[in-house]
Amino acid sequence: MLTAPAAVKRPCAPLGLPITSGRNRGPGICRAPHFQTGAMPDVPVADLIITVIQLYIYVLIAAAVLSWLVAFGIVNRYNKVVNGIGRFCYALTEPALRPIRRVVPLIGGVDLSPLVLILLLWLVQREIALYLPF
Repeated sequence: MLTAPAAVKRPCAPLGLPITSGRNRGPGICRAPHFQTGAMPDVPVADLIITVIQLYIYVLIAAAVLSWLVAFGIVNRYNKVVNGIGRFCYALTEPALRPIRRVVPLIGGVDLSPLVLILLLWLVQREIALYLPF
């Protein structure tokens, strides 16, 4: 009669993670908690929230770069494509940037509110990755 093999102990890397051939075959024997290794948890809701925040950060960066390109005259803001992209970025980022702009003043004519918002979003991402209970 054939029986299922017993749990095979795998050698561990220095951080307590199992050494595999690059393919995840389930939880290892010597798996360390995610907050000790810096890896994100395997929770679908947390992954979705973190992905949405990361996409929003990309939109913030695109809006800032586009505003610089328009300010320096590199792109024409009357172009339909540029205007569409600009309106899309403005509609997504302005509701979050407006309260920050009331608090953070312009420094040398430079708006630092996107930078402040990106740092806050990174902090939220880290807190979700480290302490989300579900």
